[in-house]
Amino acid sequence: MKKFIALVTTLKAFAAMLFAGFICLYIAGGVVYATFVDATFEYTISFIHLVQSIGFSVVLSLLWGVCFGHMVIKKWKFISRHLLFDLSLALLLTVCFFFFSVISTGWNTLWLISASVMVVFVIVLSVVSEWYFKKTGEQYTELLKIYQANMNENKKD
Repeated sequence: MKKFIALVTTLKAFAAMLFAGFICLYIAGGVVYATFVDATFEYTISFIHLVQSIGFSVVLSLLWGVCFGHMVIKKWKFISRHLLFDLSLALLLTVCFFFFSVISTGWNTLWLISASVMVVFVIVLSVVSEWYFKKTGEQYTELLKIYQANMNENKKD
């Protein structure tokens, strides 16, 4: 239970950060997007877009936890996890696209662009995180080898 609560807390914090970033991206992107479609952006977000952004952030965070959390998928290599993560994100964007095809509200394209940018950000974040953890692990392994060599020398003396 303790591990589950720790995982939920981490995923909740990650979802909150994603949602905050999504809304900031949506608002900043709205100004730029409005110039391309020759419209005025009123610095607002519709209720359906807000609810979809919350759901999108939560699902994105859950996918991260499932693919990279080592609680659900325990023994997969990073490339397998990343492939599952990428395919899940593609499916998520496709579902959002079809959802917006049925519901025609203004600024759907802006929402989908913002969601796509968030997906690219999370993919890059996963690759950079894996690289960082691998480099850090190599450094600690080298330090451990030096420590063990020093301990062996001290035992001989």
